[in-house]
Parts: sequence; structure tokens; C-alpha cells
Amino acid sequence: MIYIFGAGRQGRIVHSILKTKSGNSSMVIFIDDFKQGLCQGRIVKKIAEDGICAKDSKVLALGNDLYTLYKKKVSIARRLESLSGKFLPVIGGYVCADVIIPDTLITHPGSTIMTGTRIGKFVIISTSASIDHDNIIEDFVTIASGVTTGGDVTIGEGSFV
Repeated sequence: MIYIFGAGRQGRIVHSILKTKSGNSSMVIFIDDFKQGLCQGRIVKKIAEDGICAKDSKVLALGNDLYTLYKKKVSIARRLESLSGKFLPVIGGYVCADVIIPDTLITHPGSTIMTGTRIGKFVIISTSASIDHDNIIEDFVTIASGVTTGGDVTIGEGSFV
């Protein structure tokens, strides 16, 4: 089972990438404490912390990084880290072979991460963004669609570029 935490736009993108890569999304459950109804045709559930097993996968799909929500996102991430299951990287773009992919990374289609780049936890690289060589992307960074960095750039924790 794959649990996607967040049933907003980022959750829908993650679901679409997973469905495109595997051809099957029947094992996906959306979890969101604030949304009700359906997301991608699936019922959105409240978190059931005892329902997640060690063999399950989880993805934090919260893309709104306004400063007022940054601390909430960090808090939710810490809560998810304490739950059973393993994080699942969602890779929709190109990542050079020498880049270590954290298990919490989300990349959208058309994105590129070049050689020597180091990526922190809970990073989102959006559609057609390009991260050049030898960058350092710290934890909880979101790179918006179409952003291009040069080489040897450091982007600090919690940044929205």
C-alpha cells in the first residue's frame, strides 16, 4: 500500500507520476486531515496511524511552502517519520547517476538534477526545473516550475525558489 499524505495539487501530481510509472494506482490511499471527499477518484481518509504497516510506503505531498505553513509541514514530516512504513521517492524527472536520491524526494516530469548535487529531505523539484552541477539543496526546499540554477549553488532549508 502507498499512502500519499496530502490530497491537494501536489498529492494529485504524485499520484499521476506513480500511476504513469507503474501503470497501476489501485494500491494508493490519500490521507489528509483537512480535505474531504475524493481525490483522483479515491476517498480521502483521515490519518489512521495504526493502519500503516512496515511494508507500506508513504509520501509527503505538501507543496505549499509559504513561511506560515513551513513549520506545519516540518511538524507533519516529523510525525510521518515516526510512523511505520518507508518513505518512497517519487521520481518523474531525470537524475544523474551520482546524485544520492533521498527517500523523501519528489521530482516532476521534465525536471533535471545534474551531477554532484546533494539533496536534503522533503525536497520537491517541479516541472521543467533544472538543478545544475554541484548544488546543495537543503531540507524542505521547493523549486518551482521552470527554475534553472547555475553550478555550485546552495539553497537553504525551507526555501521556495
